Amino acid sequence: AKTLGHLDRCLGCRHCERVCPAHVEYEKLLTKGLYWLETQAPPKSKILPLSWRTKFLTRVVTHTGLIRSLGKILRFIQVSGLRFIGRISGITYLLGMRSLDKMLPAVPSQAPFKSYYPAKKKSEGNLGLFLGCLSRWCDRQTPDAAIYVLTHLGYDVHVPEGQGCCGAMAYHHGEQELAKKLIKNLANIFTTPKIDTIITTASGCGAMLIESKEHQLDERMTMGPQIEDVCQKILPKMAGLSLKSMNLKVALHTPCTFMNGMKQSSSALQVLKQIPNLQVFPITDKETCCGSAGTYMLEHPKWANELVQKI
Repeated sequence: AKTLGHLDRCLGCRHCERVCPAHVEYEKLLTKGLYWLETQAPPKSKILPLSWRTKFLTRVVTHTGLIRSLGKILRFIQVSGLRFIGRISGITYLLGMRSLDKMLPAVPSQAPFKSYYPAKKKSEGNLGLFLGCLSRWCDRQTPDAAIYVLTHLGYDVHVPEGQGCCGAMAYHHGEQELAKKLIKNLANIFTTPKIDTIITTASGCGAMLIESKEHQLDERMTMGPQIEDVCQKILPKMAGLSLKSMNLKVALHTPCTFMNGMKQSSSALQVLKQIPNLQVFPITDKETCCGSAGTYMLEHPKWANELVQKI
């Protein structure tokens, strides 16, 4: 019971890997343990069941049609005023969705992505932009900004149709077969001769794509294009650029998946430092998790909130 509780409450932040003198790859042990509990453990040894919120979200994000429908529904709820009514009437609380509602940002209007955005100057390479599942609906400005910057730096940007979830949510719940299916779909889409590098804007997805090579979820990903965060691609090109001054103060929190999954602890900071007059204040405690940790914020909202309050 003690072990099950530990596995259930573990953030999976992997900070322990960074300080372990024996270099134990705890993340691999954790995911293999969860897979064993999900598929082979006797009933009494099963890990605590997932909440309906996590089960629902996992099924939605792993199905491209459902995630598209969910985005449209969320947009309708927002513009119609139903979201506001749910809050003031207490319906959101009664449905157990108050914490989820607080975390959900405004959903902007959605225009379909083009499949191809040509470089604004002589092309220096072909990039495939991975959109992710929820981020394309709740954080549309980020992929739009990535396309704008990358094309102006001289890259052709491809946004393949049919791309879905990276499989991280399913994989870290022990559903490895579903994760393999999702990675196989991405391998079919992105491992083509016209794409040199896969670009991600969400570090959780980027870490999963990189580690799909190590986990051998699909051999084509192992031999396929390089996978980089957008900041990794931008940083080497920033020397000599004339950037607009921004007289702002910015606090930067580096996600665990960026540091421990993608092994990129400073590229985002270095990009921001290139902007004139922008004052960047990194959150110095690198051991502080934001509490999100995939679906941890849904399974353990109280503890997740305590973690984010430290930030």
